[in-house]
Amino acid sequence: MPGGEYGELGGSLPAIASLNASYSTSLSLPSPYLLVPPAERRAISDVRRTFLLFVTFDLLFISLLWIIELNIKSSIKDSLENEVIHYNYSSSFFDIFLLAVFRFLCLQVGYAAFRLKHWWVIAVTTLVHQRLPRC
Repeated sequence: MPGGEYGELGGSLPAIASLNASYSTSLSLPSPYLLVPPAERRAISDVRRTFLLFVTFDLLFISLLWIIELNIKSSIKDSLENEVIHYNYSSSFFDIFLLAVFRFLCLQVGYAAFRLKHWWVIAVTTLVHQRLPRC
């Protein structure tokens, strides 16, 4: 048999397979990682990822505490109306929840989206979080 066990096309099968492979990869959409130069294509560090996870759990914990506090007083609908619409600084935890959302958004945007390397975002959010409830 001239083409081995594959018959007449036995010698050309690898060439056809490589043509098909190159044709299918040229038709696929380019990866977004191919558009970014290798020097800028860094993964987020483990320390930064842990910090952002901590910030996320902080928001979830504050939200859970606020929901528990809403359930203790009366129904959620009545408690939400009293705490949000008829806001009273001395008896509402709505401001603490809003501060947690503010801190979460600032830190996530600063350190995850913009990948800032300076500590000023933490300092500003800590200052706001510490001073605003005491005003």
